[in-house]
Amino acid sequence: PGGAHKVLNPGLSFRKYMDRVDVMGYGPTHPRVAVVVVGDDRAKILSSVESIFGNTDIDRLFIVCAVMDGVESDPQLVKELTAIDQGSVPHWHGLRPDMHTTGSKAGSKEEDNEPHGNKIHVLFSKDKQGVAASRMDAADFISMLSKKHEQAGIKSAEEDLILLLMRSGSELTSRKWLPPVTSALIVPPPLMGVEDPTVALKVANAVSFGLEGAVESKAVSFDFSFKPLWVKPSAKDMALSDGDSFPTPALAGVATAMRFATFKQLPAQDLSLKDEWLANLDLSLNLWLCADGIDTIKDVTVDLKSEIFSKELITPKDSARFAAAWMGGAHAGR
Repeated sequence: PGGAHKVLNPGLSFRKYMDRVDVMGYGPTHPRVAVVVVGDDRAKILSSVESIFGNTDIDRLFIVCAVMDGVESDPQLVKELTAIDQGSVPHWHGLRPDMHTTGSKAGSKEEDNEPHGNKIHVLFSKDKQGVAASRMDAADFISMLSKKHEQAGIKSAEEDLILLLMRSGSELTSRKWLPPVTSALIVPPPLMGVEDPTVALKVANAVSFGLEGAVESKAVSFDFSFKPLWVKPSAKDMALSDGDSFPTPALAGVATAMRFATFKQLPAQDLSLKDEWLANLDLSLNLWLCADGIDTIKDVTVDLKSEIFSKELITPKDSARFAAAWMGGAHAGR
């Protein structure tokens, strides 16, 4: 695989490197985010990555892994992602959004001119392998990088990364998306009356982002043929919700967050699924049957300028195969 992932300033002292918050993170209650963007269109990949850098505290980004599925190489994409990695997109570091670009007047402070790189990696797959396998390739890379950082002493083993899966072309719409997502996945102390800042309750659920200006306060479900449907959450679900979120049977697949450990521990993902909706449905059933389910947070949204779901019908063969995997052979023949 090729990539923009490289050390941009080898001369940076190890001690200074160790002191950087964007390397060590904010601790177990505010872990960094590993983002995976899968697609085959350069412009869409770039728009998603730019929105990530423009709407996320850079200190809380662990890695952004872009997967070009069915593309052997794209030097122009690597060049443009490297420019983003070096600070070309307006961004900020820390808890207060002080937007700047590298070398700009607003970024003239010493801390703003530290190396901005080492945040983006690109994976290329010559043969089209589909969304599920592409995500797993990226997850394997993130796992390897995480272990490498832990062995080097520049990442705490207690930092349980958050994984954000984005469809290429989707764009984050708010700089305030990460705190509510973190709160939905990790409960900070005090826990059971114990005030210990090194301990946090880690939830094995997933968070589905809403779509800007689209179907509001509706969940995603599916019919007997696994075709996606928008449905209104039941009165019971809404009564049990906190008003800011509600459960959804399936993922829209535009942007989904969960703890990285949750994703890696799901036992039954079918990596041969090439159809995006079926891959997301497979992930959804994994999350409901093998984890703690999925919640849509109403105020965390993304923008997508293309259709959410493909208009192509799922083939009977794929439907039967999917039913057999999740419901047993008796249901597959119906």
